Amino acid sequence: MARFPKAEPDVVAETTFREQHAIKDEVLEDLVDSTKADLKYAEFAVKHRPEKLSQLGWARRRSGTALEAPGEVRNIKLVGEGDSWVVLRWESPSDGGKPAFYKIHRRSDEGEWDEVGPRRTPNS
Repeated sequence: MARFPKAEPDVVAETTFREQHAIKDEVLEDLVDSTKADLKYAEFAVKHRPEKLSQLGWARRRSGTALEAPGEVRNIKLVGEGDSWVVLRWESPSDGGKPAFYKIHRRSDEGEWDEVGPRRTPNS
Protein backbone atom coordinates (compact mmCIF):
# COMPACT_ATOMS: atom_id res chain seq x y z
CA MET A 1 0.00 0.00 0.00
CA ALA A 2 1.36 3.36 -0.96
CA ARG A 3 -0.02 5.21 2.04
CA PHE A 4 1.81 3.03 4.60
CA PRO A 5 4.98 1.77 2.91
CA LYS A 6 6.77 0.67 6.11
CA ALA A 7 3.79 -0.05 8.38
CA GLU A 8 2.95 -3.47 9.71
CA PRO A 9 -0.02 -5.11 7.93
CA ASP A 10 -2.03 -5.21 11.20
CA VAL A 11 -1.52 -1.47 11.74
CA VAL A 12 -2.57 -0.71 8.17
CA ALA A 13 -5.66 -2.92 8.50
CA GLU A 14 -6.69 -1.34 11.80
CA THR A 15 -6.15 2.19 10.49
CA THR A 16 -8.19 1.43 7.38
CA PHE A 17 -10.90 -0.16 9.52
CA ARG A 18 -11.09 2.89 11.79
CA GLU A 19 -11.30 5.26 8.81
CA GLN A 20 -14.09 3.23 7.20
CA HIS A 21 -15.92 2.92 10.53
CA ALA A 22 -15.82 6.71 10.99
CA ILE A 23 -17.25 7.21 7.50
CA LYS A 24 -20.05 4.72 8.15
CA ASP A 25 -20.84 6.38 11.51
CA GLU A 26 -21.13 9.75 9.77
CA VAL A 27 -23.45 8.36 7.08
CA LEU A 28 -25.58 6.59 9.70
CA GLU A 29 -25.87 9.78 11.76
CA ASP A 30 -27.02 11.68 8.65
CA LEU A 31 -29.57 8.95 7.90
CA VAL A 32 -30.93 9.01 11.46
CA ASP A 33 -31.21 12.82 11.42
CA SER A 34 -32.95 12.76 8.04
CA THR A 35 -35.39 10.05 9.16
CA LYS A 36 -36.23 11.97 12.34
CA ALA A 37 -36.89 15.10 10.29
CA ASP A 38 -39.14 13.15 7.90
CA LEU A 39 -41.11 11.64 10.77
CA LYS A 40 -41.55 15.02 12.47
CA TYR A 41 -42.77 16.48 9.19
CA ALA A 42 -45.23 13.60 8.71
CA GLU A 43 -46.62 14.08 12.21
CA PHE A 44 -46.94 17.82 11.68
CA ALA A 45 -48.48 17.47 8.23
CA VAL A 46 -51.34 15.27 9.50
CA LYS A 47 -51.63 16.83 12.96
CA HIS A 48 -55.36 17.47 12.56
CA ARG A 49 -56.03 14.18 10.74
CA PRO A 50 -54.64 11.39 12.96
CA GLU A 51 -56.51 8.76 10.93
CA LYS A 52 -53.87 9.27 8.21
CA LEU A 53 -51.19 8.13 10.65
CA SER A 54 -53.22 5.06 11.53
CA GLN A 55 -53.18 4.08 7.85
CA LEU A 56 -49.40 3.77 8.23
CA GLY A 57 -49.71 1.72 11.39
CA TRP A 58 -48.95 4.67 13.68
CA ALA A 59 -51.05 5.60 16.65
CA ARG A 60 -51.56 9.01 18.20
CA ARG A 61 -48.63 10.27 20.20
CA ARG A 62 -48.77 8.94 23.76
CA SER A 63 -47.97 10.97 26.79
CA GLY A 64 -44.78 9.88 28.52
CA THR A 65 -44.82 7.67 31.57
CA ALA A 66 -42.71 8.36 34.60
CA LEU A 67 -39.94 5.90 35.27
CA GLU A 68 -38.90 4.73 38.70
CA ALA A 69 -35.43 5.98 39.66
CA PRO A 70 -32.87 3.17 40.02
CA GLY A 71 -31.08 2.44 43.27
CA GLU A 72 -27.37 2.86 43.81
CA VAL A 73 -24.87 0.64 42.03
CA ARG A 74 -23.38 -2.13 44.15
CA ASN A 75 -19.84 -3.34 44.72
CA ILE A 76 -18.12 -0.57 42.77
CA LYS A 77 -14.39 -1.30 42.37
CA LEU A 78 -11.40 0.39 40.83
CA VAL A 79 -9.76 -2.38 38.78
CA GLY A 80 -7.20 -0.37 36.83
CA GLU A 81 -5.73 3.10 36.67
CA GLY A 82 -3.16 5.17 34.84
CA ASP A 83 -2.08 8.80 34.74
CA SER A 84 -5.25 9.92 32.94
CA TRP A 85 -7.66 6.94 33.05
CA VAL A 86 -9.39 4.46 35.33
CA VAL A 87 -11.32 1.23 34.85
CA LEU A 88 -14.35 0.74 37.09
CA ARG A 89 -16.51 -2.34 37.61
CA TRP A 90 -19.82 -2.50 39.45
CA GLU A 91 -23.02 -4.46 39.75
CA SER A 92 -26.46 -3.18 38.77
CA PRO A 93 -28.70 -1.80 41.51
CA SER A 94 -30.76 -4.43 43.32
CA ASP A 95 -33.69 -2.07 43.93
CA GLY A 96 -35.53 0.65 42.07
CA GLY A 97 -36.11 0.92 38.35
CA LYS A 98 -33.90 -0.47 35.60
CA PRO A 99 -31.12 1.99 34.61
CA ALA A 100 -31.14 3.06 30.95
CA PHE A 101 -27.44 3.99 31.27
CA TYR A 102 -24.92 5.03 33.87
CA LYS A 103 -23.42 8.51 34.14
CA ILE A 104 -19.86 8.62 35.42
CA HIS A 105 -18.63 11.86 36.99
CA ARG A 106 -15.29 12.95 38.37
CA ARG A 107 -13.95 15.89 40.30
CA SER A 108 -10.53 16.95 41.40
CA ASP A 109 -10.13 18.13 44.98
CA GLU A 110 -13.10 20.35 45.87
CA GLY A 111 -13.84 21.45 42.28
CA GLU A 112 -16.96 21.00 40.17
CA TRP A 113 -18.19 17.55 39.16
CA ASP A 114 -17.62 16.80 35.44
CA GLU A 115 -19.35 14.06 33.48
CA VAL A 116 -16.74 11.83 31.85
CA GLY A 117 -19.04 9.58 29.93
CA PRO A 118 -22.17 7.45 29.91
CA ARG A 119 -22.01 3.66 30.03
CA ARG A 120 -24.81 1.30 29.03
CA THR A 121 -23.68 -1.69 31.07
CA PRO A 122 -22.23 -2.00 34.57
CA ASN A 123 -19.11 -3.89 33.46
CA SER A 124 -17.65 -1.48 30.90
